[in-house]
Amino acid sequence: MSLTFEARHEIDIAPEDYYREIHLAGPFNVWLHEEKLGVGYREIESDLSTGMRKIEMMPRPDVPATLKKFIGESFKMVEEGRLEGDTYRFVVHPEKFGDRIRVSGEMKLEPRAGGCVRHVRITIDARVPGLGGLVERVTEKNVKKSLDDSARFANEWIRERL
Repeated sequence: MSLTFEARHEIDIAPEDYYREIHLAGPFNVWLHEEKLGVGYREIESDLSTGMRKIEMMPRPDVPATLKKFIGESFKMVEEGRLEGDTYRFVVHPEKFGDRIRVSGEMKLEPRAGGCVRHVRITIDARVPGLGGLVERVTEKNVKKSLDDSARFANEWIRERL
């Protein structure tokens, strides 16, 4: 079983500047994750010339007690992604149960007056007997919140620093 959803956000920067100044930019991502979201963040690899990045995040997901027992108190994941033409494709590997939980997606930017619209499509596949559907729904809720927050904070960064 898997779950797919889409998110759409208006970002106040041109598509051609989004990856360089926001998505693949170390200073923005450290500020976003550590100062605004309050989660651990570490850039493992990033190459603006190829659009590749690999990052480690230590979020504090909002999960029911049933899943806390499953994932534990601390949670780590690694995102690996690459810009391919006008599409950024990525896979998130959770540290625990990475062989049973897969989160993948793609992001595209659509130009609009004063910036762009960020379209993100995510697929969550949790092959966890008895908990798969719950893992997928909780992951969807947390990822949607993270995407909403990242768009809001990206616009704040753009207004204040660019």
